[in-house]
Amino acid sequence: MVIGRDARLSGQMVSDLVCATLQALDSTSSTWLIDNTHGTKLRVPLEKAGGGIILTASHNPIHWNALKLLNEKGEFISAADGCPAPAHGGRRKF
Repeated sequence: MVIGRDARLSGQMVSDLVCATLQALDSTSSTWLIDNTHGTKLRVPLEKAGGGIILTASHNPIHWNALKLLNEKGEFISAADGCPAPAHGGRRKF
C-alpha cells in the first residue's frame, strides 16, 4: 500500500493514523511523506503495490482531510469497487 499526503498541517496526524490502522490489519505500507495526488497515483504501479491512499482535501479549507483510494493501477476506485456487499451480512466481531 502506498500512502501519499499533501502538506497541510494535520496531514502527519492523519498519515500516522492510517499507517497504524494498516499495520493493525497486517498490511505492509510505504509512506511518502509529502507527495501530490499525481505523484502518489504514479508510485502505486511503480512499487507494484496492491493500492494506494492519498490524504488530501484538494482545494478545501486547511482543516479538512479526505482519503482518496486507489487500485493497484493507481486509478481512483469507484464506489462499487470500494463497497462490495459484505459476506458476513454487515455484522462482524472485532
